Amino acid sequence: MSAVNRQTAELLQRLVDGSLAGCSDDSAAVEAAARRVLTLALKTFNQAFAVPQLQQDEHTVMYNLRRRLAQLGHAGGAARADELQLRLVMSGYDPGARLGLLSLLAQLPTLAPGEVAAASSSWRDPQQAAAPGGALGGAAEGTQGPALQRAWGRGALAASTAGAGGWRGRSRLAEAGPRTDFEVSEAELVREVLCACQAVDGRVIRYSGAAAGGRGGAEIAPEAGVPLVHRQAVLRLCELGWLFRRVRSHAQGGPPGGVGEGAIRRAFRAALQRELAGLYQLLAHLDSLAAHPPPPGGDARAPYLTLRRLEVWLAEPTLRLRTLAALADQVAGLAGGELVAATDAAAQHGQPAVRSTVERCLLHAGAPLLEMVRRWLFEGRLANAPGDFFITASPDPCKGAGALWRSGYRLEDTLRPPFIPPALAHKLLRAGKSLNFLRECCGDVVLAQGLARTTMAAAAAQLSYGQTADLEALVDAAAAGIDRHVTSVLLGKHRFVAHCDAIKRYLLLGQGDFVAALMEGLGESLGGRAGGLSEYTLAGRLDAAVRASSAQFDDPDTLARLRIRLARATASETGWDVFSLRYAVDEPLATVLTAAAEAAYQRVAALLWALKRAEHSLGAAWLLLNAMQRQLARLAARARAEGLVCPGAEGMWAELRRAHATRSEMAHLAGNLQAYLMCEVLERAWAAFTARLASVTDLDGLIGAHAAYLGELQSGALLGEGDAELQRELSLLLRTLLLLTPPLRRLHLLVEGAAAEVAARSAAAAQRTALRQWASSEADAPLLGIPQGEVAEVRGVLAGLATEYATRLRTFVALLPTQTPVDLNFLLFRLEAGKGDAAAS
Repeated sequence: MSAVNRQTAELLQRLVDGSLAGCSDDSAAVEAAARRVLTLALKTFNQAFAVPQLQQDEHTVMYNLRRRLAQLGHAGGAARADELQLRLVMSGYDPGARLGLLSLLAQLPTLAPGEVAAASSSWRDPQQAAAPGGALGGAAEGTQGPALQRAWGRGALAASTAGAGGWRGRSRLAEAGPRTDFEVSEAELVREVLCACQAVDGRVIRYSGAAAGGRGGAEIAPEAGVPLVHRQAVLRLCELGWLFRRVRSHAQGGPPGGVGEGAIRRAFRAALQRELAGLYQLLAHLDSLAAHPPPPGGDARAPYLTLRRLEVWLAEPTLRLRTLAALADQVAGLAGGELVAATDAAAQHGQPAVRSTVERCLLHAGAPLLEMVRRWLFEGRLANAPGDFFITASPDPCKGAGALWRSGYRLEDTLRPPFIPPALAHKLLRAGKSLNFLRECCGDVVLAQGLARTTMAAAAAQLSYGQTADLEALVDAAAAGIDRHVTSVLLGKHRFVAHCDAIKRYLLLGQGDFVAALMEGLGESLGGRAGGLSEYTLAGRLDAAVRASSAQFDDPDTLARLRIRLARATASETGWDVFSLRYAVDEPLATVLTAAAEAAYQRVAALLWALKRAEHSLGAAWLLLNAMQRQLARLAARARAEGLVCPGAEGMWAELRRAHATRSEMAHLAGNLQAYLMCEVLERAWAAFTARLASVTDLDGLIGAHAAYLGELQSGALLGEGDAELQRELSLLLRTLLLLTPPLRRLHLLVEGAAAEVAARSAAAAQRTALRQWASSEADAPLLGIPQGEVAEVRGVLAGLATEYATRLRTFVALLPTQTPVDLNFLLFRLEAGKGDAAAS
């Protein structure tokens, strides 16, 4: 048996079971009648509804059923047939099974009189079977009426109660029949139902105590004389009142849990109230119809209300309120963007009626969200109630304007509605941040005031929920204008590039004449103990270096930002270890030139400053070597003139040559390192930075370009995160260069002592000659000259220094190919060439 036939058989079985549910349990005749009725129904269905006949449409079948009911004399049968068809449709039965069942009811044959008597005599309530207000309003005795009546009245009811949800109707019926203190007409029941649909208790229909909270049900007064079929219809209709109470509780008061009343939740409650207002209008119209009594004869075209007609009228409102109640329960406890997101998810429903109801609520609940988007985009203002908008302000107010751009505002993805994609949300975030950045950091309020009066702002006010394409176009246009203004303010009014160039020339020692003048003025002061430095004195030396170089023609604002920076010193440190320059910036430049950026600049500047210190020390060594050479030459000439012999003087020339060779190697290293850092790193990174600035369109792009510039500076200067070992070796290598000057200064003192001794012996000889005495005397002791023991000690220090330098240089060069960029090929070539030249000399 196919799936359609199985479903049809199940429907037939339910019809028969429902029609005989009230019969006595011990009646064998009833069971036999049930089997005969089911067999007859299946046989009739299989014979009368073959495939060619089932091809007819449902409209034709319903027409035949109404006509057949009219021929049998069933008053109101047409309305009940329409009701059955509606229930079968709403219950979700297969169209083929539904068509077969309706065709069976339309052509159900006449039962034999004996079968009718056997079936009807076994009912527990015989008056119910004979009542004219029964399942079909009465049936013709001796015809097919009883079978059709019982199948309709009981089986169709069971099939129509699916989907009632949490609705619980209550009918208090005694086992032997209801006690009736007063009889209730159908017209009065209609008016009672209309009151119950508005959550108002009546004389017959009342809500239980639990119903006040939205979880109870309706009750029919036990003393009221209401027929069973009317009771069932009344309780089905009262579901609308139960749903009305639930929706009204959400519309009038806050949901459980004490959720804050933001603009979006208020708009959602207003949307529920609008839906209820539509129900009020319908109920008012039905009240006017209920005021007209049914005309004599039961004219179906007359404008009066019955319970059956009322079910047809209230089918769609019930479905709508069921949807609203489910939606209100689903978003209970949610607010703001979360409420909109949950409502948007509920709108993705396959049933058009449900989807249109949810979309109407979504349209109203989303209106405040779009207004928040408009205010943020064109004014930079956030919603007052927390949790409404997907862009929130930083909870830490102590960060100040300096952190406004990076941490002042953030996206809350859980509050972002689905119709705003992440890319659009980030663009909105940047646009509003830019307006606040202009207002708070730049003191510029002109743009925000102008944007609020543009046609784009007016167009944004007309948007409705779901118009994503129009919203994206507005955001793109507004954000582009805001970004252009921000970049023009920073690059133009606040001279961002000029300040970066000043940092390059002063902190990174790019302006040579200024650096030379500064080193000349500070060299003597920085060689002493760090604790004895005076910042005031150093500031004066800095000012003197500016006046002594071309820096004096720089912009006064730039020169005013150049400051002395002294780190905290220890007892063993010198001025060279704690001294550096700094470049002071304020808002809005501090948004890009942050404290982290300043620290990165200081790391590169510290390396350049250490290299400059080593170069200065090697320069002092060169001066000492040249001074010793001149003194040795003068010493030898005077000794020959006086006929004196200066011990150790001739051997000093070899020491000076070895010291010159060591100093030349060190100077070669320092010179090539400085050339690499200044030309290959600093200038190349600067050229790439200025090229990126030409394509910058927003503040994030400007920050990114500057961050890339700093990254290139640090990686090129061997200061990357993975270059720790290389940094340590370079630091030790540069400190080795500083160790050459102290032993040379000691040698210089030895040469100066020998020269002073020869000069004293020459002066004594000249004095004796002037007294007409012998220039020399046997009493004169031999010259001490240059002590060879001290010379040997200094020679050992210099030899050890040369060895240490060579070892550290080899280690440093060996690390370069594996841990540094390809740009170091030039440096490697120069260093290898320098080692070859030193070996050849």
